[in-house]
Amino acid sequence: KPVQTYLYRCDDHFHLEPLREMLKEEKIIGILSIDTTETGLGILSGSKFDVVDVVTSGVSGKHRAGGQSARRFERLREMELTDYYHRVARHASKAFLQDYPIQGLIVSGPGPTKDAFIKGEFLDYRLQKGIIAVVDISYAGSEGVRETLAKSGETLQDIRLMEEKRLVQRFLQEVNVVNGLATYGVVEVLEALKRASVETILVADDV
Repeated sequence: KPVQTYLYRCDDHFHLEPLREMLKEEKIIGILSIDTTETGLGILSGSKFDVVDVVTSGVSGKHRAGGQSARRFERLREMELTDYYHRVARHASKAFLQDYPIQGLIVSGPGPTKDAFIKGEFLDYRLQKGIIAVVDISYAGSEGVRETLAKSGETLQDIRLMEEKRLVQRFLQEVNVVNGLATYGVVEVLEALKRASVETILVADDV
């Protein structure tokens, strides 16, 4: 992408920190925290975290009276819930497919609402397939998004480890075939960079 950072300093060396930050390819993870009162939508990209949307439900509270009126109330409440789920799905599509295209989605919330939402497949199929974790928490909405982030450290770490494993497996496959697309060694990699024939570089921690 084009450089949009302008930095001018009178100094005796080049300041490369902004360029290093641009070179970091960060995965964007979406968080959807839902219950029957509200839903929070958040994104996590590297060290950046933000709540990008909150959807209120307008769904009536539970009714305990008996008789026909209670059954009618429950039918109306189910209709309100279905409408709410569809609205959440539309907001999720805008946030997670258009505004901030994500690579994985964590769905969270207290109680069974999140499970009913997932089971009903209200989400766009791309988001539905991209669910990487379902987390039980105490709140929903913006507070729920923050609580989900605090409880998802292991899941997020697993995502990074799986991505690293996938890259290493691809490297080993290419190295072990004739005319494979992989090369290794500092000199060989630098030569490939000079030829502009590099797609991915794997760098060990101790290099």
